[in-house]
Amino acid sequence: EIEYADFPAIVAKHTNVTIHKIEMGITATPLSEEEAELLKTVAGHPALCVHRAFYAKDGKTLGYSKTIYRGETFELSGVSYPYSAKV
Repeated sequence: EIEYADFPAIVAKHTNVTIHKIEMGITATPLSEEEAELLKTVAGHPALCVHRAFYAKDGKTLGYSKTIYRGETFELSGVSYPYSAKV
């Protein structure tokens, strides 16, 4: 299930907690030895790190993700559908 569903969908399906806020950052970073080995390239090669933190309405951290992408093969695009509730 985790392989095919995003974290907010899993939380919604299996708990009564609602994700209130998601913080996301993208940084350029050189690959570590371990990351390079996993990505079949060399340490120090440029990469992109995407990290997200998920929070409940009370501020409690519900989850954190960090994904490393090879720099030469990464493209970021997105579509956003804002919640209909007023902020």
